[in-house]
Amino acid sequence: MKKLRGGAALLLGCVVFGVISVFLYMGQDHTPPRISIEDADITYTEGEAYTALMEGVTAEDDRDGDLTDEVFVDRVIPTGADSAVVYYGAIDSAKN
Repeated sequence: MKKLRGGAALLLGCVVFGVISVFLYMGQDHTPPRISIEDADITYTEGEAYTALMEGVTAEDDRDGDLTDEVFVDRVIPTGADSAVVYYGAIDSAKN
């Protein structure tokens, strides 16, 4: 009988901790900032500062608001003689 009570107490404790964990997880910010880029023709030469690539780039977060100052160029991958793909990033206070 003692084993049954002990097992039931452990099971109840696991359920309670599981429910608490779900509520804690749900209350956290899991949405990354939204980066917007204006459509523009940009001239960039490899090795230059990313200043030209940052023009017209903004970031907005649902909890932190305007994160435009946090935007950075992650990498530039050339795709042809006159074109490239630019990857941008921005990190909010929840590290999204």
